Amino acid sequence: MTAHPGRRHHIVDTTIGLMDRAVPDDVSLHQVARAAHVDAVAVLREFDDWETLVGAAHEERFLQRQLALIAEFTHGLRTCRTPDEFVELVEHSLLDAYAADRAAGRAIRTEILGRCRVRPELASTVATANRRATGLLGDALHVAQTRGWVRPDLDTEVAAIWILGQVTGRYMLEVDRTRSGETGPAWDRVSIEAVLAVLLGPSVPRSPRRRWYRTTRR
Repeated sequence: MTAHPGRRHHIVDTTIGLMDRAVPDDVSLHQVARAAHVDAVAVLREFDDWETLVGAAHEERFLQRQLALIAEFTHGLRTCRTPDEFVELVEHSLLDAYAADRAAGRAIRTEILGRCRVRPELASTVATANRRATGLLGDALHVAQTRGWVRPDLDTEVAAIWILGQVTGRYMLEVDRTRSGETGPAWDRVSIEAVLAVLLGPSVPRSPRRRWYRTTRR
Protein backbone atom coordinates (compact mmCIF):
# COMPACT_ATOMS: atom_id res chain seq x y z
CA MET A 1 0.00 0.00 0.00
CA THR A 2 1.02 3.60 -0.61
CA ALA A 3 2.82 5.46 2.19
CA HIS A 4 1.42 8.79 3.36
CA PRO A 5 4.06 11.55 3.78
CA GLY A 6 1.92 13.46 6.30
CA ARG A 7 1.38 10.38 8.45
CA ARG A 8 5.06 9.44 8.16
CA HIS A 9 6.10 12.87 9.45
CA HIS A 10 3.55 12.62 12.28
CA ILE A 11 4.88 9.22 13.35
CA VAL A 12 8.49 10.49 13.34
CA ASP A 13 7.50 13.54 15.42
CA THR A 14 5.62 11.30 17.85
CA THR A 15 8.62 9.00 18.19
CA ILE A 16 10.91 11.98 18.85
CA GLY A 17 8.53 13.24 21.54
CA LEU A 18 8.60 9.88 23.29
CA MET A 19 12.39 9.65 23.01
CA ASP A 20 12.79 13.12 24.52
CA ARG A 21 10.68 12.15 27.54
CA ALA A 22 12.24 8.74 28.21
CA VAL A 23 15.30 6.61 27.56
CA PRO A 24 15.24 6.29 23.74
CA ASP A 25 15.96 2.55 23.81
CA ASP A 26 12.92 2.00 26.05
CA VAL A 27 10.49 3.39 23.45
CA SER A 28 8.56 0.62 21.71
CA LEU A 29 6.59 0.22 18.51
CA HIS A 30 3.32 -0.14 20.40
CA GLN A 31 3.99 3.03 22.44
CA VAL A 32 4.56 4.98 19.24
CA ALA A 33 1.43 3.56 17.62
CA ARG A 34 -0.69 4.39 20.65
CA ALA A 35 0.68 7.94 20.98
CA ALA A 36 0.30 8.58 17.23
CA HIS A 37 -3.28 7.19 17.26
CA VAL A 38 -2.54 4.61 14.59
CA ASP A 39 -2.10 0.86 14.75
CA ALA A 40 1.29 -0.87 14.66
CA VAL A 41 0.64 -2.20 11.16
CA ALA A 42 0.24 1.37 9.88
CA VAL A 43 3.57 2.33 11.43
CA LEU A 44 5.34 -0.59 9.76
CA ARG A 45 3.63 0.19 6.47
CA GLU A 46 5.32 3.60 6.52
CA PHE A 47 8.78 2.45 7.68
CA ASP A 48 9.07 -1.25 6.76
CA ASP A 49 10.57 -2.10 10.16
CA TRP A 50 11.14 -0.68 13.62
CA GLU A 51 14.86 0.08 13.08
CA THR A 52 14.06 2.23 10.04
CA LEU A 53 11.69 4.33 12.14
CA VAL A 54 14.24 4.64 14.98
CA GLY A 55 16.90 5.74 12.50
CA ALA A 56 14.59 8.35 10.97
CA ALA A 57 13.73 9.70 14.43
CA HIS A 58 17.37 9.93 15.51
CA GLU A 59 18.32 11.68 12.27
CA GLU A 60 15.53 14.22 12.71
CA ARG A 61 16.39 14.76 16.39
CA PHE A 62 20.01 15.41 15.45
CA LEU A 63 19.14 17.79 12.63
CA GLN A 64 16.19 19.82 13.92
CA ARG A 65 17.94 22.51 15.95
CA GLN A 66 21.07 22.61 13.79
CA LEU A 67 19.06 23.34 10.66
CA ALA A 68 17.07 26.06 12.43
CA LEU A 69 20.30 27.85 13.44
CA ILE A 70 21.80 27.49 9.96
CA ALA A 71 18.61 28.83 8.35
CA GLU A 72 18.74 31.90 10.61
CA PHE A 73 22.41 32.48 9.73
CA THR A 74 21.77 32.06 5.99
CA HIS A 75 18.82 34.46 6.13
CA GLY A 76 20.93 37.03 8.00
CA LEU A 77 23.73 36.69 5.46
CA ARG A 78 21.38 37.85 2.69
CA THR A 79 21.07 41.25 4.38
CA CYS A 80 24.78 41.74 5.14
CA ARG A 81 26.42 44.51 3.13
CA THR A 82 29.79 45.00 4.87
CA PRO A 83 32.47 42.95 6.66
CA ASP A 84 31.45 44.52 9.97
CA GLU A 85 27.86 43.39 9.46
CA PHE A 86 29.12 39.88 8.72
CA VAL A 87 31.18 39.84 11.94
CA GLU A 88 28.15 41.02 13.87
CA LEU A 89 26.04 38.27 12.28
CA VAL A 90 28.57 35.59 13.29
CA GLU A 91 28.66 36.90 16.85
CA HIS A 92 24.88 37.12 17.16
CA SER A 93 24.38 33.67 15.59
CA LEU A 94 26.81 32.04 18.00
CA LEU A 95 25.35 33.77 21.05
CA ASP A 96 21.95 32.59 19.89
CA ALA A 97 23.30 29.05 19.46
CA TYR A 98 24.87 29.11 22.94
CA ALA A 99 21.71 30.37 24.68
CA ALA A 100 20.50 28.46 27.73
CA ASP A 101 17.22 27.47 26.11
CA ARG A 102 19.17 25.51 23.48
CA ALA A 103 21.07 23.43 26.04
CA ALA A 104 18.58 20.57 25.80
CA GLY A 105 19.26 20.27 22.08
CA ARG A 106 22.99 20.06 22.71
CA ALA A 107 22.39 17.35 25.30
CA ILE A 108 20.35 15.36 22.78
CA ARG A 109 23.03 15.62 20.09
CA THR A 110 25.72 14.59 22.57
CA GLU A 111 23.62 11.60 23.65
CA ILE A 112 23.13 10.53 20.03
CA LEU A 113 26.84 10.90 19.21
CA GLY A 114 27.67 8.72 22.23
CA ARG A 115 25.35 5.99 20.98
CA CYS A 116 27.10 6.02 17.59
CA ARG A 117 30.17 4.36 19.11
CA VAL A 118 28.35 1.06 19.63
CA ARG A 119 25.66 1.34 16.95
CA PRO A 120 27.17 1.47 13.44
CA GLU A 121 23.78 1.87 11.76
CA LEU A 122 23.08 4.94 13.89
CA ALA A 123 26.55 6.32 13.12
CA SER A 124 25.75 6.03 9.41
CA THR A 125 22.43 7.84 9.90
CA VAL A 126 24.03 10.63 11.93
CA ALA A 127 26.85 10.98 9.40
CA THR A 128 24.26 11.55 6.66
CA ALA A 129 22.46 14.15 8.77
CA ASN A 130 25.72 15.84 9.67
CA ARG A 131 26.81 16.06 6.03
CA ARG A 132 23.55 17.80 5.23
CA ALA A 133 23.94 20.34 8.04
CA THR A 134 27.63 21.06 7.49
CA GLY A 135 27.06 21.27 3.74
CA LEU A 136 24.43 23.99 4.20
CA LEU A 137 26.60 25.97 6.62
CA GLY A 138 29.65 25.49 4.43
CA ASP A 139 27.74 26.85 1.42
CA ALA A 140 26.73 29.93 3.42
CA LEU A 141 30.32 30.51 4.52
CA HIS A 142 31.45 30.11 0.91
CA VAL A 143 29.08 32.92 -0.11
CA ALA A 144 30.76 35.14 2.50
CA GLN A 145 34.13 34.00 1.19
CA THR A 146 33.27 35.06 -2.37
CA ARG A 147 32.43 38.51 -0.98
CA GLY A 148 35.86 38.77 0.61
CA TRP A 149 34.62 38.45 4.20
CA VAL A 150 36.17 35.03 4.90
CA ARG A 151 39.83 34.37 4.25
CA PRO A 152 40.34 32.86 0.78
CA ASP A 153 42.47 29.87 1.85
CA LEU A 154 39.85 28.47 4.24
CA ASP A 155 38.03 25.21 3.45
CA THR A 156 34.53 26.42 4.33
CA GLU A 157 33.00 22.95 4.68
CA VAL A 158 35.68 21.87 7.14
CA ALA A 159 35.18 25.15 8.99
CA ALA A 160 31.44 24.39 9.15
CA ILE A 161 32.12 20.98 10.74
CA TRP A 162 34.35 22.62 13.35
CA ILE A 163 31.86 25.43 14.11
CA LEU A 164 28.99 22.98 14.64
CA GLY A 165 31.35 21.01 16.85
CA GLN A 166 31.85 24.18 18.91
CA VAL A 167 28.10 24.52 19.36
CA THR A 168 27.58 20.91 20.42
CA GLY A 169 30.77 20.97 22.49
CA ARG A 170 29.35 23.62 24.80
CA TYR A 171 27.62 20.72 26.53
CA MET A 172 30.98 19.90 28.16
CA LEU A 173 30.48 23.07 30.19
CA GLU A 174 26.74 22.65 30.69
CA VAL A 175 27.00 19.14 32.11
CA ASP A 176 28.62 20.75 35.19
CA ARG A 177 25.65 22.74 36.45
CA THR A 178 27.68 24.17 39.33
CA ARG A 179 29.91 26.04 36.86
CA SER A 180 27.94 26.62 33.66
CA GLY A 181 26.07 29.73 34.82
CA GLU A 182 29.20 31.44 36.11
CA THR A 183 31.61 30.31 33.40
CA GLY A 184 29.24 30.36 30.41
CA PRO A 185 29.81 34.00 29.31
CA ALA A 186 33.59 33.54 29.42
CA TRP A 187 33.30 30.31 27.40
CA ASP A 188 31.16 32.14 24.83
CA ARG A 189 33.76 34.91 24.45
CA VAL A 190 36.60 32.46 23.95
CA SER A 191 34.61 30.45 21.41
CA ILE A 192 33.49 33.49 19.44
CA GLU A 193 37.04 34.86 19.32
CA ALA A 194 38.26 31.48 18.05
CA VAL A 195 35.59 31.24 15.34
CA LEU A 196 36.28 34.77 14.12
CA ALA A 197 40.03 34.11 14.08
CA VAL A 198 39.50 31.00 11.94
CA LEU A 199 37.08 32.69 9.54
CA LEU A 200 38.90 36.00 9.12
CA GLY A 201 42.52 35.16 9.88
CA PRO A 202 44.73 37.40 12.00
CA SER A 203 43.04 40.68 11.02
CA VAL A 204 39.72 40.44 12.83
CA PRO A 205 37.84 43.75 12.41
CA ARG A 206 37.29 45.72 15.61
CA SER A 207 33.93 47.29 14.92
CA PRO A 208 32.55 49.62 17.62
CA ARG A 209 29.25 47.73 17.26
CA ARG A 210 30.71 44.39 18.34
CA ARG A 211 28.74 42.91 21.18
CA TRP A 212 30.18 39.46 21.87
CA TYR A 213 30.27 40.28 25.57
CA ARG A 214 26.48 39.99 25.57
CA THR A 215 25.10 36.83 27.14
CA THR A 216 21.51 37.02 25.96
CA ARG A 217 19.91 37.07 22.54
CA ARG A 218 18.73 40.35 21.09
